[in-house]
Parts: sequence; C-alpha cells; structure tokens
Amino acid sequence: MIDWNTLSPAAQKVMLQRPAVSAADDVRPVCEEILKRVQSDGDSALRGYANRFDGRATDAPLLCSDLDFADAEQALDPELKDAIKQAYNNIRRFHLAQVPKNISLSTQPGVAWSCATRPSTPSAYTCQAAVRHCLPRY
Repeated sequence: MIDWNTLSPAAQKVMLQRPAVSAADDVRPVCEEILKRVQSDGDSALRGYANRFDGRATDAPLLCSDLDFADAEQALDPELKDAIKQAYNNIRRFHLAQVPKNISLSTQPGVAWSCATRPSTPSAYTCQAAVRHCLPRY
C-alpha cells in the first residue's frame, strides 16, 4: 500500500501519471507517419510495415491468424496491456452513459408521457445530432 502523505511531490506526480502517457510523446510522431504512409500508399505500405515490424514476407497475406494475435498479445508489456484495457473500459463506460434512454411516465391517472430519442438523420447517431421528441399520450 502507498502512503500518499509520505511521498515527495515528485513521487506523487509519478503516482498520478497514467502508465501509457509517459510513452505517448515518443509514439505519436511514429504513429502519425505510419498513418500518412498507409493513407498514401495503401496495402503496399501495410506490407512494408508488416515486413519491418513482424518480419513477414512482403507477399504474405495481410490478414492475421489467431496465432498471430495470440503471439502479439504475449509480446505486449503487461503495464502497457493494462493501460490499454483501462483506456478501453473508460471509453466504453463513457459512451454507454451517453446512450439516450426512452422515457415513459404517468403524471396522473389517464395521462402518460413518452419521450423517445431519434437521430435527426439516418446517419446522425451523435449526441449533438439527436433530437428528443416528447409527446403526451391521452
């Protein structure tokens, strides 16, 4: 157990830092360059990166097998893997909390209200585009 009050300010700062943040400054430019190259060169870039990072032949299929995924997962640093899982859970919880909920309410005998959320366009499933329609039912 960590006793916060006995930690120096520098140690407290280290404890508050999210695990993946320390690597983010180094990783971002590399990722941006990879994304740019894949966008401009497509499958050719993907094959080149698969060769560079995984030692795959440049004519190998781009799809990965279940064994490839298992090997890649085993190669991940446990701390980074935990950070990825935590980020996934945080993002998932946040977005699930934003899912609009339909409401049905009876305010008095014979008067019921219903409130349904519908997207304003078929492809607009964002919070900003949602329009709430509330109509009394008699």
